[in-house]
Formats: sequence, C-alpha cells, structure tokens
Amino acid sequence: MANLQRFFGQVLTNLSSQSVFSGEEEKRRTDVIRKGIQTVRHSWRRKDTQAELRQHVVRFVESHHQKPNPELWEYLNGIVGNFDDYVDMREGEMSAPRHNEYTAVEFYCSQIGYDFLFSLISQLLREDHIEDNALVAAATLVEYLTIELYNLRLSNLGDPRYANFQGVTHRGMNVSPEVAEEYRRIADREDIRQRNFAVPLALVSTTTSSETMQKFAASEESDTMHWIIHIYGLDPQLYQIYHEKYPDGIVTSICATPVGHISAFGEQEILLRGAFFHIISMRSETAGSRQTHTIEIMMLNTNRDHGTELSANEGDKKEQRDFFGKIIRASRYEICASLAREISTKDTRAYEELAEQELEAIGASGLGRPTYDTAFTKAISEGIPTWLGASREFSHPRQYVRKRLHLQRAAGSGDWATVEEVLSAEYDWKKKDWFSVPKLLTNDANQNAREEYTLVHELARCGPPEGNAHQQEAWQRLVKAVEDLGAWRTVKTFDIDRKTPFDIASENGLDEMYFVLRPKIKHPIPEAITQELQSQLHSLMMGHCGEILEEHVYRLPQLSVLTEMSEARMWVPVPSWYGGFLLEIIDTGGLKVTVFHGARESAAKDHIEEVRILRCRDQ
Repeated sequence: MANLQRFFGQVLTNLSSQSVFSGEEEKRRTDVIRKGIQTVRHSWRRKDTQAELRQHVVRFVESHHQKPNPELWEYLNGIVGNFDDYVDMREGEMSAPRHNEYTAVEFYCSQIGYDFLFSLISQLLREDHIEDNALVAAATLVEYLTIELYNLRLSNLGDPRYANFQGVTHRGMNVSPEVAEEYRRIADREDIRQRNFAVPLALVSTTTSSETMQKFAASEESDTMHWIIHIYGLDPQLYQIYHEKYPDGIVTSICATPVGHISAFGEQEILLRGAFFHIISMRSETAGSRQTHTIEIMMLNTNRDHGTELSANEGDKKEQRDFFGKIIRASRYEICASLAREISTKDTRAYEELAEQELEAIGASGLGRPTYDTAFTKAISEGIPTWLGASREFSHPRQYVRKRLHLQRAAGSGDWATVEEVLSAEYDWKKKDWFSVPKLLTNDANQNAREEYTLVHELARCGPPEGNAHQQEAWQRLVKAVEDLGAWRTVKTFDIDRKTPFDIASENGLDEMYFVLRPKIKHPIPEAITQELQSQLHSLMMGHCGEILEEHVYRLPQLSVLTEMSEARMWVPVPSWYGGFLLEIIDTGGLKVTVFHGARESAAKDHIEEVRILRCRDQ
C-alpha cells in the first residue's frame, strides 16, 4: 500500500508546540513571510534575477546538507533548472511549457521532498528570527509549487474538482495531551472570530478517504486527532462584488488541489497550501487508556496568489487586500453558521450576526442570498464526466502515466486483481473515467495490443477467468463497478469497426454481461443527428487547437456517451492548451459547446473564449 504517513503526523500550524499560529503571532509571522514572497515575485519577471533566485536555492541547500541525497538533487535540479511561470503571464521569449510536467508538486509528493520542505518551513515557523536566506529559499520553492498548482488548475478548467475544489477531506495525527489542550483552547474561545489557526506558507496533505483515517486510528496505541475539513469556494455573488470593484484583481482557488495524479503514492490526496482553518467544534472520546480527538474545521479554497500580486500591503494594495478580507470573512461566517446548525447549534446566531456585519461593511447586506447548505459538499461530490482523449505518454503527468500503463498491462493479461488495486488509489469521482479512456500509445508493441479498446471492452472480451477464484472475484467486482459507477456502455472502439462493449460480449457469447453492458439511454437522439453533431464538434475542435490534438493523437469525443447521462454534460480537456470544451445537450437536436482557453484570457476573467450552439443543418 502507498506510504500514508503524509496524511498523518505533525502539521506546521501556528500553535506554539506545533508551529501553528493564531492572533497577533499569526499576523507577525504572516507579515514576515509576505516580505519573502514579495522579494521573490519582484525578481521573478526578469531572467537574470530569476536565475539568481534559483542559485540562491542551490547555495542554501548546499550549505545545509553536507551529503545531499542524489534523489533530492535530481528533483531540485529539475525544478530550478527550468524557468516556469503562470501560464497566463508567459511571454513569447520564455521557453515553451513542458508537456504536463509538475516537478515541484511531484517533489513535494515524494517522501524525500515532503521531508525536505517540512524541515525547511518548520525552521522558518519555529525560529523567533527568520534568516533572509532561508526565507527566500523557501519562498522560491513554494512559488514554483504555487505556479504549478495554478497551471494544473488551468489545465483542468472545466473539471470543478480542479478549477475550484470543494468537499470534505481528512487528516490524522498522534497528539500529546498538551497539544490536544492547545486545540481545545482555540475551539473554546469565547470570541468565535478567534477560533482559528493558520499554516502560513506551509503545505498540508489530506485525503478524501475517511476509511484511511479509520485505519490510522485503529492502528495507533497513543492518543490521536482526526481533522474533518469542510472546504468551500468563495460565495459567487461576493466574488462578483470584488471583481466589479477590482476588475484586474486575481482570485485563485489553489488552497485545495487534487494532486493524486502527480503523486507516486496517489491515495486520493488533496494538497492544502497556506490554509487558514476555522474550528467549528471539537469532541473527545476515551477508549481504555487512549483518547481520540475529532475537530470539525472549515476553510475557504480562495486566495489572491498569483504573480501579479506582489504581496504588498501598502496604499491601494492594502485597501484592496482589506476589502478582500471582508469578502472572505463574510463567506467564512456564512459557512460557519451553516455548519454550526448541524454541528454546534449554540454558535449559529453569533456567526450569522458576524456575517451580517461583514456584508454591511461591503455594502452587500441587501443581496438576500440564500445561506450555505451543509449538504452542499455532498451535492457537488458527483463532479462532471470527463472525456480523456489524449493518448500519448507526454500528454499526462508522468506518475499518472505510470499508473495508466500498469493498468493497461494488467487488463491486457487478465490480471483483474491488479486492475482493482490501481483503481483503489483513485479519487472516487475519477474512477469512472478509467473504464472508458483510450489506451496510451507506447513504443512497446505488447502495450499497444488492442489499442482501440477501453477497459470495459477488455472486460467484455475476456469474460470471467476460469480456474482462479481470486481473479474471477476481481473481474466480477469490476463488472459490477461498470454498473455502479455508470461507466459508459455506448463508447465504441477507436477503429473502423466501432464496436461497443455490448457488441464484443455478444460476439463472445457472454450472456451474463447482457444486462450490465446493454446501453441505458436517458436522452434518446437518432444516430444520424448524433453523428452530424459529432462531425461539427470535431471540426470546431480542430479549428481551435488542431495541431495540439494531432500532436497528442487525441481520440475525439463520442457524443453517444452524452445520451447515457442523467445530466447530459461532459468536459473535454485538451493537454498543453490550458483549456477545453464543455459539452451539453440542450434538446434532441442541439449541442451547446463552451470553449475555455486559460492561457489566452486574463487570469481575472472566466477564460471563456466562445459559446457555440451546434444543430443539424436541416433544423
């Protein structure tokens, strides 16, 4: 099983015993860190000063590591050896973007990178006097990571999980009675505005899997703490108020980002960057000699982290920052009120009053918005179906490619237990994608066997294994998952035969798969109309980014899969283009296509390049 230590253990917070800060200490530390970020961002826009930052990191590591690990140096050279920038700030003379490489994020997600950054940032947060060389080195590495998280978000614009992650994540840790008491004091503060702690500059690994936390708690003999983190986006109407007042202001959502496809470990990880947590409640249970502490926390996946924001806190920038703070607090207190209704009812009215005060301060008290519903994170957990058509290895992050190829080899050889193992580490909302993606093309002839097949086609081809109960049970569970996850049955092989999994199962006489693989159409559209709309869509896509599609040997979307969906919407991302196509059936003869292009529009805008309604020509 993957290394799960990153989801447990010490956290760089602002509590005195844990480097977790709140109150005046938090403000002081944040001001110091802001100066480091400002230094780095002022230097980032010029090649000569940006090169100096890279050398600064190298010298810092050399001075603090007598015998640096070769793996550490390989990662660091991969990060600082290449210039990178926010994709919407790249200039023509800068080097072309690398194909879906996220070296800084992968570095953090590795054990050696996690240990290195944890140690470096821990040093900054613990010492009373922060040395400039350590601060600049840490801020430079975190800026690389921030850039990659921002670009990762833009490369998945139409997927709400990446563009603006919202949901519930978990983290566990062993705690002493003294540390637990520090959290308890924060949770019990009479002034509910002060029931918070922050992780300035630092990074926190969390998982969407509550089962992972349960396993951790069951395996420990000491006292444990379980964070349940409710992550929300900024209220859209409040964002609109901010955007109208500061149209060039950048608001990003990289405080919580899915990085499971970048990490070698995977394990449904959500990376939290520079998180600001507010405690809703804390409860403790005793079992024998052990105590288990559970804290319900909320955080906003919203900040102003971007290369255009120099972390200044003077003049107009201070006014803008202060106004944004009021926007943030209004959203935060609304969410806290909603969560308190379910978790800690005694505080509900107090949070409502605070939200009303902040709304009044920004002139938004008359909006009449509905309050947040605690069922919100559950409702958005379904996400949006995604068509992953790119079939070259360089089209995707390398760790994701490694997993995809591992699954392809296993499916091709009938090793269904390994297929299950690969899928088990995937986010719940992404597992469905793996059943219908085209195979990745490689130089290995064995890997390219039946390259026109998807995983569902392979299941239909093989049928239940004979003579191996373990593999047979795994195959049966995967077939059941096709139905449970709603994997597409109308997807056709990527060749001239255009066979569905049902066609292949019928040819092989697999009657037991009849009901599972028979397409369940929810939006019946005549085949002729589907094909004509599909032809128009493909022409539209080629017109926007044809060279990139050809470079990635992109398997263009099959519109038949939309007819299977209750809500006929699908996101079609395009690698290296930082955008894609959002498809939606609007009636029995129409297709709405929204074209996103993150690299072409200002980062302050919504990146929509075009909205087109496609119809059959005789309509």
